[in-house]
Amino acid sequence: MIVFFKSYDPAFLTNKLEFRKALALAVDWDAIFKAFYPKEVASRHEGGGPLFSPVTLGYDPALRPYQYQPDEAKKLLQQAGYKGEKITFWNYALSYNPEQREVNEVVASYWRAAGINVELVPVEFGIIRSKAVARPQAFDPPAAIGVNVPAARPSLLGNMRVWMLGHEGGGTFAAYWNSEKINRYFTELTSVVDEKDRDQRLRKINQELYDEYWSVPIGIVNLVYAAGPKVADWQPTNGALDDYAFETLAPKR
Repeated sequence: MIVFFKSYDPAFLTNKLEFRKALALAVDWDAIFKAFYPKEVASRHEGGGPLFSPVTLGYDPALRPYQYQPDEAKKLLQQAGYKGEKITFWNYALSYNPEQREVNEVVASYWRAAGINVELVPVEFGIIRSKAVARPQAFDPPAAIGVNVPAARPSLLGNMRVWMLGHEGGGTFAAYWNSEKINRYFTELTSVVDEKDRDQRLRKINQELYDEYWSVPIGIVNLVYAAGPKVADWQPTNGALDDYAFETLAPKR
């Protein structure tokens, strides 16, 4: 997912809905997926905001992926009052997305085509994390952008704490544009103990987050496993990055 660091600060362009939405609509994500990802490996994210996956409460399959609308993106940039300021796009990759640096080059080219002045800055993730956890965060306006890989978790609360909550609410990356609101939502959700009630509340929040373009979901990427001829069956845990579930291995008889 594309992360808008320090977007809670009004000095950042990414605090504005119009600017965030423009960044989402300026990119032909379908073309990127066709170029980089076989269908067995990844698919466009759908179901709402980037922290919602098919294994997450609040997931809504009716919420379709954001679509490529370059002309609309240019209009939104004007509405946001964008005047060509240089946008910092931090370029790093993790073990789960080694291709990301190359993907980011393509994303940046789409943004430039829309009229956005993008500087792609190579960096290691450890530096980004240190900037994010600093108080105050050590990112400079007008915008600081990166791509991260959230784990798919059945409960959204863990991911909210990592990616969205403000530091004052116990968050790590604090990448949501309105810390007070998301901290309040988190407190509310922790008091909902019935799973059906929590799912319904999360669906409403999901719709709101989807409409706000608080972050841009990119795709759901599968980890590719291989089993040798001596293995009859194996069921790694769906939605987990590193739960290999070796206890499910069944040998051929």
